[in-house]
Amino acid sequence: LAPLKGKDFKLTKADEIKVDGKAAVGLLVARKGNRDVKLYFDKETHALVKTERKVRDLSERKDILEEMYFTNVKDVDGIK
Repeated sequence: LAPLKGKDFKLTKADEIKVDGKAAVGLLVARKGNRDVKLYFDKETHALVKTERKVRDLSERKDILEEMYFTNVKDVDGIK
């Protein structure tokens, strides 16, 4: 997440949601010339659990919401 500290990025608090029954805090990341993305972090573990962004569906010629969920996070040599 360190690159998000750059002056080109605007970070805003997003709504708190439930992901897999657990509280997750949201962060909206905006950058000029790019689509916004929401990052959701588990409120207890701080692990990234979900992302949301709008993407272009070329077959339908419209924007759709893409959601990605991150599960089964494991430690490898002490690092998640």
